[in-house]
Amino acid sequence: MGSNFFNNRQLPAQQRRVKNRRDADKLIHSSYTAFLLLGTMALHDQFGFGGARLGKWIDKMNELKECYEKGLVSVQDLQSIIKNETGIEIKF
Repeated sequence: MGSNFFNNRQLPAQQRRVKNRRDADKLIHSSYTAFLLLGTMALHDQFGFGGARLGKWIDKMNELKECYEKGLVSVQDLQSIIKNETGIEIKF
């Protein structure tokens, strides 16, 4: 039978887990933001994308990210689709 209460020894461990999760969430968010900025700069500088096309790209990236976060698509799914449709293999 589980309890919703923690004794004095369990509380610090629980607090560390919560803090670690918050730190991980911040790192994931920062990494995604950096990737989005790098991609936007590359598309603008190398391929001449302007504000309208960049906005569409950012919207699509956010839409795909939401699908991934909801579990509707996996990294392996995306990898397979890209390889099948473009011939480009992205390894991780």
